[in-house]
Amino acid sequence: MGLLNSETLVLTTQSALVIAMGFFLNSTIYNSSLKIFFIFFVPAVGILSARMLKRIIIRQLQWEGEYIRQIRNLEDYGVPAIFEKTDRYKNPFEGKGFIASEISLFCELLTWGWITIAFVLFIYMV
Repeated sequence: MGLLNSETLVLTTQSALVIAMGFFLNSTIYNSSLKIFFIFFVPAVGILSARMLKRIIIRQLQWEGEYIRQIRNLEDYGVPAIFEKTDRYKNPFEGKGFIASEISLFCELLTWGWITIAFVLFIYMV
């Protein structure tokens, strides 16, 4: 699964949960306890999926970095360079890079968005 597919997975999952939340809020369910359950259930699934997908994507990026590091090690055996080496970064694939940091920030914003939605809807319903 490529990085583009991973980002699409996050967006698709979160979009589906937003649609589900809208469906439950617009439904004619008169049982308010069931609506309150969905007000907490759908955001909880959104929060868990955002955190889970963030970890998967960051781990995937770390494996890609390790793969590039292993290919760079082949240059010592006469294999032509595929990825150029720069002196700017001695070990560029340790921890989080720029893209992983951006994805982490996006998923944290999603988490806080779901918490805010659940809190506001709960206050509105009660």
